[in-house]
Amino acid sequence: MLETIERYRHLFLATYTVQADGAWHGYTKICPVRPLSVWETSHAFRKTTSGGCESQPQAHEISRRTARDFIDRVFDDVPEGVDADAADSVPMMLEAEGVVRGQGASPA
Repeated sequence: MLETIERYRHLFLATYTVQADGAWHGYTKICPVRPLSVWETSHAFRKTTSGGCESQPQAHEISRRTARDFIDRVFDDVPEGVDADAADSVPMMLEAEGVVRGQGASPA
């Protein structure tokens, strides 16, 4: 199993892989705060997946890329007057995207 936590555009990606039914599957949880581990992500608000991959690195990379693409779409489609590169703008952008409810994030 491959497990990583990385920061990307003011958010954190907690990615892991598992092997099932003869194929590799990747899962990435997008979190507004650094998770304790890939399993302890209570603030995750979105999960991306990849399945049926031939290798562990391939499953890991596809899931990470899908999460990064989602984040890029959110950051690139910000409301007018919002600085997408400012960390304090992240909650506002996610709220506009409909992925954050109130003070916290909905679980993944």
